[in-house]
Amino acid sequence: MTTVRRDRIKPMRYPDVSTVTWPHFDPEALPAPKADSPSLFAVFAGPLEAVTQPALGQPRPDRPDRHAPDLATLSDPAFLAERQRRFARTYPGGDRRAVASIWSKWLYNAVLPTFIGLLMTEGRGWTGERSAIGVVLDSDARPERLWLRSPAVIGASVSVGEGLERLMTGLLAPVIETLARESGASRNVFWSNAGNVVEYLVGEMAQHPAITLEAQRDSFAFLDRRHLPSGERNPLWRPVRYRSVPTGQGEIARLRRVCCIRYLLPATATCANCPLNCRQRDAQASGTAGPEVARLAPGMA
Repeated sequence: MTTVRRDRIKPMRYPDVSTVTWPHFDPEALPAPKADSPSLFAVFAGPLEAVTQPALGQPRPDRPDRHAPDLATLSDPAFLAERQRRFARTYPGGDRRAVASIWSKWLYNAVLPTFIGLLMTEGRGWTGERSAIGVVLDSDARPERLWLRSPAVIGASVSVGEGLERLMTGLLAPVIETLARESGASRNVFWSNAGNVVEYLVGEMAQHPAITLEAQRDSFAFLDRRHLPSGERNPLWRPVRYRSVPTGQGEIARLRRVCCIRYLLPATATCANCPLNCRQRDAQASGTAGPEVARLAPGMA
């Protein structure tokens, strides 16, 4: 296998979710960026330029079937179960484990760019107030935008490692625990989805005008750390790996370490980063398998 420097690889665009059309919030109903928070919105440059900027203040949905819960509410089993049932209507007949996995991707893509961007460019981390941040959900319960009570919510001065650990333990872990219990999918699936987005963002931030080599190095170092300083397992450890493609053209494949199980949805194939595709190619190249390789059971992911 060829060893490749990550900073020389252009990862595939995320997310690997189905392209659908859905009703959005009325933009006029969302608080506009305030002039007294230039630093918060200055981060949306370079690779983050196309990212939807967070709303300041908790939005008031313009219809009863839309919500803007804070993180504490989003982790509530009853609330999240109802949102999952509503989101599942997008995938009739879909396995609820795969539905929850896809939903988590929308959540991470709405929330993580702002946090990763500010952490890597300014050393600013989440203060830990779960009621001070949340997400805007559309009428199908799909996460579409982050909201912050104020810019100070991401105002703690932290190292990259400290900031990422806070995101894991305080922001991601409670939601992932609830998703795993309600859907029956492995926690590893949801952590892998989060790690896939984080690793992608860290790589893309090399193109940000305010990035430093130290910040990017520390970010990759965190993802390469198998255990946290506390001794606990790092659930974001090496979520993605890179390997050469046996074409003789020097191509590099970006592969997730754990499958997101999206193939359990009707008429939905594995994504381009799926590790199952890699096993398929290896088995066919060695002549040890037929045209298809048995997929791992979701609980093994």
